[in-house]
Amino acid sequence: MKHSFLLTLMASALLLLSAGNNSQGAQPFPRKTVAHPTNQPNNRQEQGDTGQHVTDNRSVNSPVIGTQPDQGSNTKSNAGSNKEQSDWWMVKLTGLLCLITAFQLWTFWVQYQAMVYSERAQVIINIIRQAPPTPRLVVAIQPPQILTTATLGVAPPNLPTVVPQPPTLPDGLVVFAPGQHSVVQVAIVNIGKTPAYQLTSQTWLELIPPPFKDFRSDAHIGRDDDTKTLYPIGPQTPSIAMSVMTDHPMSQTEYEAFGQGQMELWIRIRTEYRDVFRWFKRKRYAEFGWRYTNVGLRILSKYQDSN
Repeated sequence: MKHSFLLTLMASALLLLSAGNNSQGAQPFPRKTVAHPTNQPNNRQEQGDTGQHVTDNRSVNSPVIGTQPDQGSNTKSNAGSNKEQSDWWMVKLTGLLCLITAFQLWTFWVQYQAMVYSERAQVIINIIRQAPPTPRLVVAIQPPQILTTATLGVAPPNLPTVVPQPPTLPDGLVVFAPGQHSVVQVAIVNIGKTPAYQLTSQTWLELIPPPFKDFRSDAHIGRDDDTKTLYPIGPQTPSIAMSVMTDHPMSQTEYEAFGQGQMELWIRIRTEYRDVFRWFKRKRYAEFGWRYTNVGLRILSKYQDSN
């Protein structure tokens, strides 16, 4: 930016110097004088175009008015050529200034876009990870052993017994059982540098039978039109936690089909918001999706986009 300003200043100085030299070098146009003949005797006779006048039988050679070379016309032609040459240099300097200005505008636009990209709000959606479960220790009290004279040694101490836990659900999936609504928990985070205003969201969550292509056209869409402001992530700015639930309880048949890999639980979340750079333009968006299978959590590559 500093170099562009210096180039503009130098070009402006050259233009002013050229205009000053042109004003100093230009000469004023000479005033053309015309010689008027004096009164002469009536007996003077003009002979042809030779310019000879006969007076009292004497011939006198006198130049014809207008045949003498005009020094003012030469000066005028020289001044005109100098003016044309100076105008040509002014055109070149003007074109150079236009190119420098266009380059400056392009540089400023690139810098502005880079600043917007680095300072804009950027919303992402993450699956809330579950903490690993801690095994519970259950102490089983054994009845005391009756010692006799034939029994040698000491009775074994009471040992704790570990009770196995049922298999845990994948990250984000907090409720998944027959007769209940499936529930997935996600976190909406702003990893940018400016706040996200007027944030709204849409959610999809349903069991998808094969072929696994996309949500059905009549799928239930959850809408949260209550606008929110999400500030950049920091110690004092927690993310927005959201629980997404299916529109109907899962049947035992659907639960068994999921365990056999014949159904998958798909989730899609789309958020729209504004920032200081998109206040009057169309909103920014963030869209993410995942699918739960009988082998774990997978990413839906079709719904991994933001601007």
